[in-house]
Order: sequence, then structure tokens, then C-alpha cells
Amino acid sequence: MHGRFRWPFITHLYEVIQSVHLAGNEIRFLGDIRATKFSVTPKTEILEKDFVSALAKPFYILLGLCIAALA
Repeated sequence: MHGRFRWPFITHLYEVIQSVHLAGNEIRFLGDIRATKFSVTPKTEILEKDFVSALAKPFYILLGLCIAALA
């Protein structure tokens, strides 16, 4: 999948950032296991314009924190 290269730091960073999005769902799941539902995402949807997702905000916040920590 990654060819000849493996970047463990980038992989770890990606997993940490994904945990921000998953945390809310995990807490809701633990609160009421029977209330969960399965959602299917559309596979043939084509976007008319390019944009940055609203879900990208935690990526930028954590990037800023990492840069501040390095400084």
C-alpha cells in the first residue's frame, strides 16, 4: 500500500487525529449501546467544487499545538 516507504510518525499522527473524531461516537456508544445505527455512505457522489472539509479543524489545531511545542 505504501510502496517502499513506511512513515511510522505520520501514521501515528494520523491515528491520533482520527481519535478526535472517534471519541464522541465512542462515548455515545458506551452510554447507550442499543441506540447505535449503521449509515451507508454514497459511493458514486461527485463534488462540483473542491473545498476543505469542516472535519479538518482538529488537524489544524493539533498542527498548531505541535508547532508551538517545537518553538
